[in-house]
Amino acid sequence: MPEPIAEIVDRWLAQARAKVGRATGRLVAEGRRLTPEEAVGLVLANEPDDAPPPGPRQTLTRREAEVTALVARGLTNRDIAAQLFLSVRTVEVHVDRVLTKLGLRTRTQLAAWAHEEGLLPEDK
Repeated sequence: MPEPIAEIVDRWLAQARAKVGRATGRLVAEGRRLTPEEAVGLVLANEPDDAPPPGPRQTLTRREAEVTALVARGLTNRDIAAQLFLSVRTVEVHVDRVLTKLGLRTRTQLAAWAHEEGLLPEDK
């Protein structure tokens, strides 16, 4: 890609890259593996604009990210509830929503995803 165009594209994508965070490299690599036909097909897919994208590209709310980080640290729902001053049932709902949103089935998968996405502070 010519340098002037690359600069424009980089500026245009900066906000999206900042939002995606550490997964940016992986997602860019996935995009580069698409053929032009596959890329056009994704762009032209007949999906409603308000439909959430499938898979772990979903954005977590601040509270969901907090709960996810605590799950990844090995805390139980009861421990998470005590730490965040929530009911155990509320924590259960948050965990279920996150699992559904990310297309995951277990807390172990969620913990692995949180580590991969860098949701945990390095010192914990």
